[in-house]
Amino acid sequence: MLSDVVTPVGLMVGAPQAWIVSTAPILVPVVFGDRWTPAIPALQLICLGILSMVPSRVVGSVVFGQGPPRAGLLVSLTSVGLLFVLLPPLLIALGLTRGGLAYAVAGFVGLALQERAVRPMVPSPWRKLARVYFLSGLSGLAS
Repeated sequence: MLSDVVTPVGLMVGAPQAWIVSTAPILVPVVFGDRWTPAIPALQLICLGILSMVPSRVVGSVVFGQGPPRAGLLVSLTSVGLLFVLLPPLLIALGLTRGGLAYAVAGFVGLALQERAVRPMVPSPWRKLARVYFLSGLSGLAS
């Protein structure tokens, strides 16, 4: 069931995010003007973070529903805590792009922790999700 849910969620999230990542260098200056060009790397990193955070939330529902709630709480607190620890210093000291990097890192750490927490309960949906994201990335590059 988890695999059946993660796949369409990955498709709904992956396709638009891949399109944004691949077309942002061209579309942002056209739509918003050249002064927004420095924000493109941050936008792309945040899109990558979204690619990991959305399936992480779906898997987190399984962890909370079938696993020990304490594990789900620890995973959620770690992911959100990491974002709050990394975002302010990276954003203030190193700029907008590093703030986007903090978001992406927190998302991927949260996804890795959720995968570890759900592993004893259900088969891994990650192979299907990786295929969906790969195909979404190819379609984004083609656009």
